[in-house]
Amino acid sequence: PIYSQLELPEGHRYPIMKYQYLYESVLVHMEKDNWKEHTQFFQPEALTVGEVKRVHDEEYVELLVSGNMPAAKMRRIGFPWSESLITRTLTSAAGTALTAKKALEYGVAIHLSGGYHHAHKEFGSGFCLFNDL
Repeated sequence: PIYSQLELPEGHRYPIMKYQYLYESVLVHMEKDNWKEHTQFFQPEALTVGEVKRVHDEEYVELLVSGNMPAAKMRRIGFPWSESLITRTLTSAAGTALTAKKALEYGVAIHLSGGYHHAHKEFGSGFCLFNDL
């Protein structure tokens, strides 16, 4: 999944591969426990910057997506800036919204990412760029 497709510096403390491992584990259990016929995977389309600006401060969003966020604020987030970080984050936030819609449609849905609750309206924190809750 795109959620694990983020190159981080060697020794970075964020366990970015956990999303890939979770996906692989689900695939194993789908086969082992006969879930295959009852399971679907959906790939979310990334949120647009305009959609994010509806809930986050415009200046914060612009600084972040343009790569012009001050270094101290990026340190608070905990990730080095990259285009893939922005794409991954916009896709993950879209995945949370899609999961809510699918839960209403099917009665249950699971998102392999999401829960980025440390982000505030005007700043990111704790590995969270945008709050998706």
